[in-house]
Amino acid sequence: MRWIVGIVGGLVALAVIAVVAVVALVNPNDYKGVAIEQAAKAGWELSIDGDMSLAFWPSLAIDLPATRVASTRAKQTISVQDAQVSIAVWPLISAQRVEASTLTLRSPVIEWDLDAALPGAESTAKTDPSTGAGVAGFAIGGVDIQQGQIRLYQGAELVHDIALERLTLGALAPDTWVPIELVMDYQAPGMAPLRQTLTGDIKTDDAFARIEVRDLDSNTGGIAVTGNLAMVASPLALSGSLKVAEFNPTRVLSDLGIALPAMQNPNALTRASFGLTFDDQKSVYARELTINFDDTALAGEGGLVSLTPLKFNLQLSGDQLSVDDYLAVDTDAADSGPDTGASGSPLAAIAGIDGRIALAMGQLNASGLTLTDVDTVAVIEDRRIDVQRLNAQGYDGTIAAKAVVNGRSAIPSMSADLNLSSLQIQGLLADLAGYGDLSGIAEITGSFTAEGANADAIMASLNGTSQGQLVNGALKGLAIDSLICEGVATLVGGQSKLAAGDSAFDAMRFDSDIRNGVATFKTLNVGLANLQVSGTGSINLPAQLVDMKLGANLSGDSAISGCKVPGALAEATIPLACKGRFSDDPLTLCKLDSSGMSQLLSASAKAKASARIEEEKAALKTKVEAKKAELKDDAKAKLEEKLGGALKGLFK
Repeated sequence: MRWIVGIVGGLVALAVIAVVAVVALVNPNDYKGVAIEQAAKAGWELSIDGDMSLAFWPSLAIDLPATRVASTRAKQTISVQDAQVSIAVWPLISAQRVEASTLTLRSPVIEWDLDAALPGAESTAKTDPSTGAGVAGFAIGGVDIQQGQIRLYQGAELVHDIALERLTLGALAPDTWVPIELVMDYQAPGMAPLRQTLTGDIKTDDAFARIEVRDLDSNTGGIAVTGNLAMVASPLALSGSLKVAEFNPTRVLSDLGIALPAMQNPNALTRASFGLTFDDQKSVYARELTINFDDTALAGEGGLVSLTPLKFNLQLSGDQLSVDDYLAVDTDAADSGPDTGASGSPLAAIAGIDGRIALAMGQLNASGLTLTDVDTVAVIEDRRIDVQRLNAQGYDGTIAAKAVVNGRSAIPSMSADLNLSSLQIQGLLADLAGYGDLSGIAEITGSFTAEGANADAIMASLNGTSQGQLVNGALKGLAIDSLICEGVATLVGGQSKLAAGDSAFDAMRFDSDIRNGVATFKTLNVGLANLQVSGTGSINLPAQLVDMKLGANLSGDSAISGCKVPGALAEATIPLACKGRFSDDPLTLCKLDSSGMSQLLSASAKAKASARIEEEKAALKTKVEAKKAELKDDAKAKLEEKLGGALKGLFK
């Protein structure tokens, strides 16, 4: 605001010079040199091109020709093509009070270097309130400025260019409503001219400590604002209410030179409106806040709760929001690889800003997911976002999560805890990744950490653990029983045709560790009808690769769908291998493990040979035992025959 003080000071200097000339001189044109000399002492270069005219009583009526005042030290100039004002003499003499008529300026031009010091600033004394300074010591019948130009610089660079078509103010007096009308065009480097119109009434106290605006009707670049507003300067506080009519944010930003990337919904950010009712007990805070954009309606409260340090609070609830609509359309340049951090943290925009956000949504669509009854609370502290609570319903279950995103370094880091309960996994995977072949009710927990500024970098640095189970599920496109039948045919002979189908399971349980995006399964158990499948392996998330070793065992009778397992193989473990890309056909992704089958075939052959030997040994033993029995019977018969003959001879 320093430049405003300087400009006002320059305008006052023009008026004071003119007044001094009029009061002291009968013909001020004879003393232009004196006025120029006095201006030079104050650090200003004054030029007056033409004759001044005046009337002395009852008012000092001044008519200035083309006049220019410029700083002798910097690019700070004020010029006017024509100016008229009259000042009442008696209040000026008796009470040192300036009572002026309407100040009229034609074609004023102000050029100001915002970085330069004001002329004479080092010797400016503090204003003594007792001298009548402020509105109480000054009254003016109005201001009428036509066809003005204000150019603000930073050094040699033009940063603000204002074409003031018209500015009119009614009679200025303390605690009095004054009508105002403003029409201007504003332009900054890289943006199209922005049209600004404003009408209403303003009122201020004698010290400018409180400013009020009523019946405000403003339009800036197509954004129409209406309402009543009051501002207290120190400490800053707003009260009143404002309404922002529906406008097109994309078009407004484009006019400002800000081009938004193409979004997935081409109609996103084309409609928005706001309503604010301020709480004068807080700094800049809306106790009633409504935000409408596109098909989303939010209501609640929010604003700044502290200016030093900057701290905000935002508490909103809404009906529905589709985050996906506002995501950028994928391009070849997107996700170009791990972030090196050279471009700086993506959270740099919130550096030094603290706040709290509480959001409740009836329905939220994000990354293809559809969630309901969303309840989340996030705390922001200087580029660190702590999502303290994220609860939602979805897919017939519940989701609970916590997360922290730390953007205080060039490469942001993050951590998260996740709990999925009673979720229908098929709908979740179908919406999230377009994969609907796995179904079941999920109970999953996990803790994860990662770092990076894009999806590839985050996935490549993902670490953590996860555990869980799926119950009453199925895997489409892969019939594990068909693989088992193929293994049986390989072992005992015969033919088996590998067929597509589904694998229904009672429960699938897993426990995994994740390191640099690779999930290693320490345990994986799947219970199917008459089969138990277990195994270990890994899933490489960045490369989208699967490498699992599985083994299938009979858990019931010897019959499975498609074939009958011989008793000799009832205790065998049929080796399976699932290896390939996520996008591969499940029928080709999983197959019999050839290396494991070789071992099983060898073991099977040995088992068959051992069985034959045992059979032969058993047969030989049977023969020996039979021969022994036969010989024993023969010997007994002969013995009985001999004993019988001997007894007959004894009793003859």
